[in-house]
Amino acid sequence: MKNLPHKVLTLVVCILSLALIMAGCGSDTSAPAGSQDKQAQESDTEKGAKSMDEPMEISYICFLDLAGPESYVVKKLPELLIKKGFNVKFKMIPMGTHEGTDWTNKFNMLVASGESPSDVIQLSSLSPEAVKAGWFAELNMDLLKKALPKYVPEVDRVYPAMWAWGQDVETGKLYGIPSFNMFGPNRHTFVYRGDWLEKFDMDPPKTLEEFESWLKAVREKDPNGNGQKDEFGYTAGTDQPGVGFSEVFAAYGIMPGQWMLKDGQVVRGEVQPEVREALQLLGKWYNEGLLPKGILTTAKAEADFYAGTIGTLGTAKGYAPALVPTGMIHVNISKLPGAKITAVPGPKGPDGKYGTWEWGPRKYVLCFGKHLEKDQAKLETILRMFETIATDKELFELAMLGERGVHWDFIDKTANKGGTTFLEPYTEFNKRLDEVGVREMSESALCPIWVEDIYKDYLDPKAVEYASQNPGMWDVLMGINTPAMQKYSNDLMTLTKSVYLDIITGKKSIDAFDEYTKTWFANGGDIMTKEANDFYNRSFKPYLSK
Repeated sequence: MKNLPHKVLTLVVCILSLALIMAGCGSDTSAPAGSQDKQAQESDTEKGAKSMDEPMEISYICFLDLAGPESYVVKKLPELLIKKGFNVKFKMIPMGTHEGTDWTNKFNMLVASGESPSDVIQLSSLSPEAVKAGWFAELNMDLLKKALPKYVPEVDRVYPAMWAWGQDVETGKLYGIPSFNMFGPNRHTFVYRGDWLEKFDMDPPKTLEEFESWLKAVREKDPNGNGQKDEFGYTAGTDQPGVGFSEVFAAYGIMPGQWMLKDGQVVRGEVQPEVREALQLLGKWYNEGLLPKGILTTAKAEADFYAGTIGTLGTAKGYAPALVPTGMIHVNISKLPGAKITAVPGPKGPDGKYGTWEWGPRKYVLCFGKHLEKDQAKLETILRMFETIATDKELFELAMLGERGVHWDFIDKTANKGGTTFLEPYTEFNKRLDEVGVREMSESALCPIWVEDIYKDYLDPKAVEYASQNPGMWDVLMGINTPAMQKYSNDLMTLTKSVYLDIITGKKSIDAFDEYTKTWFANGGDIMTKEANDFYNRSFKPYLSK
């Protein structure tokens, strides 16, 4: 009995030893006692530091390849962003072209191939093909308001219904963030050869009657001085939207090729009764030899204007920023000896109406890859980054224009505001896109959204003036096509141009317009009109009635 406590003690010691051995099986037995927790903490710290050192890669497909993969801005911007708390790098995925139709075709081929989407996709409009392929992440307005506290109110200020530009027309789901043109919804005007007006001792026409006098003077007075009767005062080219002649149609309050509001309903411009008067006037001018024979068939409005055979430039070609001394139109026309331009509102019609073709407020649409629906943290980071670029002057300048003094400068270098100009050798568009990663104001890959408090200091005052000359005559649906429009609109526009041309050239009487309207409605126009009204009531009215 005396030995019992000793045996018990021995048993206890054995059990404790075994427990210690078992506990040690899950740890590094070579480490000093008490070092396990410290090692775990150090490992987590090293992982965190490594994560901070590795930038977040943002893959990006951008319309027109607005920033080349190795361009200056793509490389430089991350260096500035890291100071703002964004450790990122950009992987630009080019389509290999800067031409709009070619770019869109290649993008659609990429979507059809089954390729996964990039993180960011900037497009000229929401792609129905990409929507159907499930490429885009659905966006939540609560997240947008949180991540873009300055930009969301900016969109609402410019045009509240512009959010429809990022919505799927069939489901109403929001897949894209709309951007707007900095120069406003009415950014086109009507351009005359100012030197021809001077030769005729004529003021810019203010009415259709005065415009007719202009047309006669151009035909009779050989303003280009080549001794040939090859000049005309007006044309409608195949390079213009709608059916051309938009200044004449606007003078009667309608715009063929656009949806418009009339008595509270959405109607199509080309089938309105006011078209008859416009066609009759155009027919009179054509019969009198005041319009060229190539209208709507072979005429090229821009090329003919720069060739010195046409005296005006309109129907979406008189882009306000391109008219200032550093702008494309001004530069191109200056290549003709003595040539000048004069930009003014379109001529007024019988009821004082006037205008020209406008595209409205919308610019591009910013979308995000479907996979980001499951990575909201990355999506929010990208959104906050874009707003930071838009609202920081240094970042905005770099992303929109490049390096001041190297790629661009203010026209008035002492003012530090106002119109900007690109410097040689970056005056050429493609070189800027490929090497610098910028194009022009209101068009950027890495600054795809903007706020007026910043961008207003970079707009040419003269361009702003030109952009306010005409009232808004733009499509009330902003050019968004419903399913029926995608199916019927091209064929109906071909019909419209054919009938209009036959009436203008005298092949058909004006009575043919009545038969044309019946045909238009019977061949898809009816269902297009119904869908247009349904879409407007669903996606526009709720925003505009707030």
